[in-house]
Amino acid sequence: MKYSLSILLAVCACNGLFAQDDTMQVSILPYYEPLHSDRPGATNDARTVKQAMVLQFGVGYSYLNPALDELNASSGVSAGGMLRMPTCIGEFDVTAGVSRSTGQYLLRGSVYSSYYNFTDIANSLGVGYRPEWYTTESFALGSIFHLGYTRALDKYAYTTISDIDSLNMMGTEERFNTHYITPNFSLNASYDINNHWSISSTLGIVSAFAIGQAPGPESNVAGMTTLNVGYGFQRWSLFLEGVARFHSAGPDYSVNGGFTYSISRDFQLDAFFRTRDWGQYEVVGSQPVNIGILTGFTYIIR
Repeated sequence: MKYSLSILLAVCACNGLFAQDDTMQVSILPYYEPLHSDRPGATNDARTVKQAMVLQFGVGYSYLNPALDELNASSGVSAGGMLRMPTCIGEFDVTAGVSRSTGQYLLRGSVYSSYYNFTDIANSLGVGYRPEWYTTESFALGSIFHLGYTRALDKYAYTTISDIDSLNMMGTEERFNTHYITPNFSLNASYDINNHWSISSTLGIVSAFAIGQAPGPESNVAGMTTLNVGYGFQRWSLFLEGVARFHSAGPDYSVNGGFTYSISRDFQLDAFFRTRDWGQYEVVGSQPVNIGILTGFTYIIR
């Protein structure tokens, strides 16, 4: 009887030790999570976070001058972030963003000319699910399902002037509140060629469907593909990226380039530029100016 009791106590003690060891292993797993991010650029991260949470945030400035004319230009600022959280079946994301753009255009006619001023303000929220389909030490294949909501306020002011007597003939202002549902999907792949070079790509569908009053099209669906080439050394990483979008108005293309700098194992800064060619804004005999400058950070919460 004493012998059986001794064996039982020994087994319980061993189980307690193993249970304690498992708890310790689970508690230190987040410290082995590598820092990876969707930033910078338009290519999405193919890997999912597995133990720690990741916070991504960025701000940007854009400038558009389709006619190379100071009276026909617009500019905007934006800010947005994403919180990436691991789950037992993949990654769950929460996104939020704000943007504001203003501009003025001059439309000349044979008798009348019109000044067209606008202000666009948008606020968005979204959730996403990101599974990882296949991964090795150097290759990853994943996808993102994202559903967002955007509330946009558009203000338009028109002023029509007679070219004959230079009198202000008419001035009007209109305001539109529009609500959009934005479902998006993408496949994402990345491959580390060696310790310095990497390549990644995103292939997906982006869309927006208006559910309120809108002066323009009520929906927009586009296909998108990217190709991103990166080179890393020490704490620095450089990248160059091409982006193509295909929609009903015709294709448009952009080129992105920039860098990241790792301040620590948990914190990374980034900055990049974007030049974009919008086919519908092209003017005969000139090349539109469409640039953006963006910066932000990625922080892993262990």
